[in-house]
Amino acid sequence: MVEKLKLILRQTHWSLVVKTLVFGLAWLFLPYWLFFVLAIYFYFVPLFKPLPLLFPFFLTLILGYAIPQNFFMAVFLASIFYLTLGIKDLIFVERKDAYETLVLLLVFIMLFKFVNGFLGWADWYLPVFLLLVSMALYWLFSGFYKYSRPENARVDGVRDFLSLGLFAFFEFQVVLVTLLLPISYFYKISLVFLTAMLMSRLVLINLSGEVKGRQWLLYFSILFVFLVFIFTSSQWDL
Repeated sequence: MVEKLKLILRQTHWSLVVKTLVFGLAWLFLPYWLFFVLAIYFYFVPLFKPLPLLFPFFLTLILGYAIPQNFFMAVFLASIFYLTLGIKDLIFVERKDAYETLVLLLVFIMLFKFVNGFLGWADWYLPVFLLLVSMALYWLFSGFYKYSRPENARVDGVRDFLSLGLFAFFEFQVVLVTLLLPISYFYKISLVFLTAMLMSRLVLINLSGEVKGRQWLLYFSILFVFLVFIFTSSQWDL
């Protein structure tokens, strides 16, 4: 993902850079309602193909309201907005890579906020939030798949829905189990994010019809090695 981000950032467009800086500073220093109005203006003016990136954009605004205001998060949100506008306005050449990076950044912040905000199973809203996170995962990866697939590709709506729906349900279970584990917060975030990244990649490759047995073995091997590392290096708070 780092190499893809470097390739994307080489395609400098200064008006986009200025909008991104204003977006990040506005979120950090201005009242949220003023930041919201400014973000809406930047996204819809000029009015050019706003629908394909509409869900990632509004998810960014929702997360911007929920997460704590600090410099680190401002950089994260500004990077997401930079990618969103660059894809929407066709500024980037490698838009598929940019979209994938955008989705992964949103997934990271969303899971970071959810795991960080978990205080206990007594919270009545926990199942609701977990369901919303799963739905957001579905819509993010569904949007990325629809955007990146070839125009002449055969569309199987039932297969697409089932594959992405099962992925979202699987990640729902991963988050649920991870919250039960007596491991540190850092390992919980790493576990849910990297599992989502690897499994979503496998699902999207499978939907494109390019998946092979070796790829299944590779991704599950990476996941297995990662899980072994997490469970052996964690200090279990039993």
